[in-house]
Amino acid sequence: MINPKRDSLIALIATLLALTAFAWGLQRLLTLGENDIPGSITVAIGGLVGFLGLLVLFNFRWALILARRMERGKGVIARWTIPADTVTAYVAGEAARPWADRSRWRPRPGRPAEVLFSSDAVLAGGRFHALSARGLQTFTAVNWVPGTPNLIEFPVTEITSSSAHNYAAGKFVLRVPVPVEANEAATRVLAHFRAALTKGAQSRSQFWKSRRRIGGVALLAGLALAAAGTVMAAQSGWSGNDPLGLIAMVAMIVGVMTAVFGLALTLIATAGMRR
Repeated sequence: MINPKRDSLIALIATLLALTAFAWGLQRLLTLGENDIPGSITVAIGGLVGFLGLLVLFNFRWALILARRMERGKGVIARWTIPADTVTAYVAGEAARPWADRSRWRPRPGRPAEVLFSSDAVLAGGRFHALSARGLQTFTAVNWVPGTPNLIEFPVTEITSSSAHNYAAGKFVLRVPVPVEANEAATRVLAHFRAALTKGAQSRSQFWKSRRRIGGVALLAGLALAAAGTVMAAQSGWSGNDPLGLIAMVAMIVGVMTAVFGLALTLIATAGMRR
């Protein structure tokens, strides 16, 4: 689970630093020429980190937008407050489990926590987690686990960069405590996500097919842009001291990054279709 406010701020700072480094390196190349090694290294690393940072920042900012909507009550299907002693009991119960089986929600004991469920996400104690029946992370079931306290349990599978290569998926569990007074609200949550799971299974294949098409288009577009940049660079004599050389350099960098993104998305989508 992510903390949308904190994580989006960290991503923003890291992205700005990377883009600043990219601009600094580019300025060195324009001033000192394309043979400047520090400038070349800074442009390459800063550009790559900045590009990836923008993707991560977009993801965290979107999570923050969704979390704020839920806090305002928009789209919320159930909500309850977990008392401090129940949170403490939950933390103790999770600590007794094997590490691999512990819930991804790990609040601080001794503090109450508000829980909000929307149609496709949960916000628990300020931490956000999407709950989708299709995508990079999908819940495969929703279970009622009786105990002290009672729990709603979501087994989740996720495709990571390493598992995409092997066409496999990692697994973890998300559990949320349910105080006795919230049993009725929890029943609505169970019914909703069980229905969503059935519906999602029917549309999952089409979802991944569309993502694979997007990845293929991005891959081809990136390769074309990188090739165009290479041609322009050759025409400028591979010099970064004139506008054509600068445009060529940017085109090659952006093209390669876009192609890498497209290739990664294609591999991930292929893995998703084989699950």
